[in-house]
Amino acid sequence: MKNSNFIITRAKEQFLYSGKKKILDFCMSNGAMILGHSNEIFKSSIKYQIDNGSNYSCKNVNNENFKKEIKKSFKDYVNIQFCNSGSEANVRALRVLRALTGKKKFAMINGSWHGSVDNFMFDLNKKNEIIGKSGSNFYKDEVLMLEYNNIEQSLNLLKKNRKKISGLIMEPIQASCPDEQSENYVKTIYNFCKKNKIYIIFDEIITGLRNKKLCVFKKLNLTPDIVTFAKIFGGGLPIGICCINKNLNSKLNSLNEKVFFGGTFSGNPFSSIVGLNTFKHIKKNKDKIFKHIEIISNYIEEEINLFCEKKDLNFRIQSYNSILRPIFSKNIILNKKQREIFDPSLSKTEKLRKYLLKNQIFVGKNGAIFICSQHNMDDAKKLIKTITQYLSIKNS
Repeated sequence: MKNSNFIITRAKEQFLYSGKKKILDFCMSNGAMILGHSNEIFKSSIKYQIDNGSNYSCKNVNNENFKKEIKKSFKDYVNIQFCNSGSEANVRALRVLRALTGKKKFAMINGSWHGSVDNFMFDLNKKNEIIGKSGSNFYKDEVLMLEYNNIEQSLNLLKKNRKKISGLIMEPIQASCPDEQSENYVKTIYNFCKKNKIYIIFDEIITGLRNKKLCVFKKLNLTPDIVTFAKIFGGGLPIGICCINKNLNSKLNSLNEKVFFGGTFSGNPFSSIVGLNTFKHIKKNKDKIFKHIEIISNYIEEEINLFCEKKDLNFRIQSYNSILRPIFSKNIILNKKQREIFDPSLSKTEKLRKYLLKNQIFVGKNGAIFICSQHNMDDAKKLIKTITQYLSIKNS
């Protein structure tokens, strides 16, 4: 099957369908569908709301109940603002920091993906120069770029610029190189920001609802000033959530000019009821869900890495919780710049993706593999067999 002919007609559980073809999905809507496609929570929530209107552009009971549920689990966050995507949630978070500090410039980290909006579409090139996607360079002077998992470079830049920036936005764990070793970097940067009164945003759009603690910042016992969520929190519908902690919110309330958060479809009843019921279901069943996902994730990683070690191949699987990433190196890769050395412009990843799709397995463009509650050992074995077959052919 060619990528260009790959058009989805429907989806159910861990499978996509393209006409009569059945494809095992390990993309899961870029990680959003942790309960699987067309799951019972999604269907019953839609059925509940379908006769009660799609949107009101006003407060609604579903949205208010969702806010209450979020506050129960994240007690330090008192101002919960809903919008339509993770990208929009991050723009709103940045807007808050700029309103509080009066500073346009902000810090971000290479390899992060904060959404396809011009403010965040920047990275570092091989010469450590900031580069932007076409159309985004207009904002280039507003960005200070840190290198993920490079503590010395990151702290030096923050020290030099701490009075010039409104704050820092970071994905604590990046899907481009998921690994537990990154936790040390996250805690070090977080502690520096807190000590030096630099506001910090955690973008947990990928990592939110992917472990028993529900997110990375709770797992690490940290309290960022703002946290953004999306993906799984929408349960299959578009959503973005910007959560502001009590200390920052008190400062926000003292501003003479209020920060604007509105939007026609923000917190609409459909996204809110699907998201609310998905959130409640995951919390109630988190031990069972995450135990199952962990078993599947660990099995895939261990079997493929054992195969590669025996064959002495330049390939491995890295993971963090249920996020797995193919890496074309024997070594653990801790940032995008390191990965680019072994897989420039994701050229090797793309060849692997095409082979997987030819064998009725789908992963996203960046190669990330997301495990959902519907995946089983047979699915894991099929993925392992297909990847190891590809590596055997490529290295024969």
